[in-house]
Amino acid sequence: KVQKKGAKTPPPPPTTPTKTGTVAKKVTPPVTLLPRPSKKYVAVVQRSGTKASGYSLKIIVNGKVARKVSLLAPQDVFDLTPYVKKGVNKVAIEAYKESTTGGTISLMFGIGKFEGGRVFIQKPYVLDYKRKGSESQNYRHIYNLTFQ
Repeated sequence: KVQKKGAKTPPPPPTTPTKTGTVAKKVTPPVTLLPRPSKKYVAVVQRSGTKASGYSLKIIVNGKVARKVSLLAPQDVFDLTPYVKKGVNKVAIEAYKESTTGGTISLMFGIGKFEGGRVFIQKPYVLDYKRKGSESQNYRHIYNLTFQ
C-alpha cells in the first residue's frame, strides 16, 4: 500500500481478540420421566343395562383425557396405568346426563390384570364411582388418588 506523507500508521491488531459478548447456547432441559406405578391399574365401567343411568362419562387423569365412555357402552374396560404416576394423581370424573332412564353406572379403578380375555380387579378399589338414572344433572368430581 502507498502511504500518504504525514499520515499515521494504524495501530497493529491486538494479539488477543477482545471479548464482545458471548452468544448463549440454547440448552434443552433433560426430559424427566414420571415414576411409573409398580402395579397395573385397570378401569372398569359397568351399567345395569344398555343406556342404563342415562350418563356418559369422561375420565381425566393428571389433566389428560384417559377415556370417554359413551352412553351406548354397556361395559368398558381399559388400562389406566399409562395415565397415572406413582404417588398422588388428580383424577376428574365428568358425568353428562344424556337421557332419562333408570339403572346405574359404576366406574371402578383398581389393581388388576388382563388374562385370557378376562379382567381381574382387586378389592378394595382405588375408586368406586356410581351414578343413578334417577339423578338429573351433570356432575364433575375431582379426586386425589394414590397409586403404588
